[in-house]
Amino acid sequence: MRLLRLLVPVLLLTPMAVSAQTVTDIGSASVRAADDFATRAFQDPWDMNQRTDLGPLLGSDDQPLSGFTNISFASGMFSGTTTRSDANVWLLGTGNPNAAPVGRIGTNHPIDATTYRLLAVRMSVPTAAQTFVYAWQNTIYNSSALLVASPSTTPGFRTYLIDLGASASWTGTRRALRLDPAEGRTGDAVQIDWARLVNVNASLCRAITWTGGGAVDIYLDTDTSPASNLGPIALAANPNQASPGCPVVAGTYNYYAGAMPGGTYKVFAVTSGAAPAPATAKYAAGTWIVNAAPTLTFTSPSEEGSDDDFATTQLGNAWDFNSVADVDFLAGVNSPQITTLQLEAPDGTALPNQRVFYGTSAPGTAPCPATSGTVGDPIVEVLENNKRGRTKQIDPDRYRILTVEFGMPSKARDVNCGSVARVVWRQKGDTSPGSVSDDIIFNSRTGANVLDKVTLDMKTLFVEQGTGTGGTNWANGPGGGIEIFRFDPHEFTPATPFFIKRVKLAALEQAKTTYTIRWTYSESAGTVELYYTTVANDFNSGTLIDIVSAT
Repeated sequence: MRLLRLLVPVLLLTPMAVSAQTVTDIGSASVRAADDFATRAFQDPWDMNQRTDLGPLLGSDDQPLSGFTNISFASGMFSGTTTRSDANVWLLGTGNPNAAPVGRIGTNHPIDATTYRLLAVRMSVPTAAQTFVYAWQNTIYNSSALLVASPSTTPGFRTYLIDLGASASWTGTRRALRLDPAEGRTGDAVQIDWARLVNVNASLCRAITWTGGGAVDIYLDTDTSPASNLGPIALAANPNQASPGCPVVAGTYNYYAGAMPGGTYKVFAVTSGAAPAPATAKYAAGTWIVNAAPTLTFTSPSEEGSDDDFATTQLGNAWDFNSVADVDFLAGVNSPQITTLQLEAPDGTALPNQRVFYGTSAPGTAPCPATSGTVGDPIVEVLENNKRGRTKQIDPDRYRILTVEFGMPSKARDVNCGSVARVVWRQKGDTSPGSVSDDIIFNSRTGANVLDKVTLDMKTLFVEQGTGTGGTNWANGPGGGIEIFRFDPHEFTPATPFFIKRVKLAALEQAKTTYTIRWTYSESAGTVELYYTTVANDFNSGTLIDIVSAT
């Protein structure tokens, strides 16, 4: 009996020792990162370093409700707790057919579904469930939701490769993309580290081999301490299998390493179902070095146009709201004043001690959403025909790029109830009230004084009512230029405070014989190819200017 008792633990331990898995090869170390939609479209990947990575619907009062509470972005990680079974985040936000196309929306930045077909996400959910991925052909208001993927999830952090291209609904152009991380679950704490929507390129696959036979769970790590790993990239993987995006290579698990963000990664395997631990995790000798695509931001030319600003050049006083006198006329605004506020950029960056124009709108009578009565309508005229507009009119052929920085103190965005601004103008000689722009949807949120920024080309801004209805009307009138120019910062019915940081109406940048192009670049070396084109958003037929050093 004593002998049998001594043999039992030996027999129990032996199978684990025999079946231990050791990764023997992971392919060549250098891996070029796959082309990523967000990096290309925005020059800013969905790395969760800023709130704008998941769009303004997160935490707003707009439908569909995001269904998240305890929202935070910290150390490159989004965290939130689900309050609805369809809690959602937007990788590509929707436009609105009744509003001006402003910001990171699919109207401005559509997805080519033929090119970008693989969605890679590193995230953590506490309970096994499913992740749903939805896409829309146009906006969510004039096209139907298309379920393009619904992979199963497992508890804890894991990197998911989701083949959107496998769906017949992922085709052509898509203008909104939504991720429901924990479908059917409420009260779940969700974390998202990053997301990448990438192309498929077989040269970016890496074949993983191991000894010991049998199915394994394959993990990524940044060191050789398995307790702090990045989570699995494949569960129950067998030889002669491949991840989405890769062909099968005999005797290996072929993984699309190019889907990963830039970084240096170690790879280890454990017997399928085993917990990662020093005794069970067997690391490959090599590493993957994923070379991230660099990003570039132009500082000259600027999206805000030139330094030739109408108020500065023609009035001798910029609309910088250092004084209430920057405004020619106010209506529906109580207690106007210049004050200092602690503001925050839309991406979450703190903007301390900002001097702004501050006022509170007079209340209206309409319910929310408005079916009758009047909404709140604060009017801020920076050029009025009985004051400075009498002698100084705006030349619409010269001044056309409008930038406004403004916001609302600690107010959740709610488009149905009033998160809509407008620009109103009247040409000299026009006897009507003038032209009223399409809705300009702006962003705000509870708990912060978000300083939103909108930049518009007045030549293309659609006219919703008044002179020019149904088209554009930034032009000279029968008597000359623009004599009334006003900004209406919101349409909330209750008395609601707002602030304005600045208004700039600029001319396009011009050059005679030379022009200096400037940019910021995420890399310290390399070259940049510069092209010009006369067609907006034309990235295929531009003319090469030069190939120059990136720095």
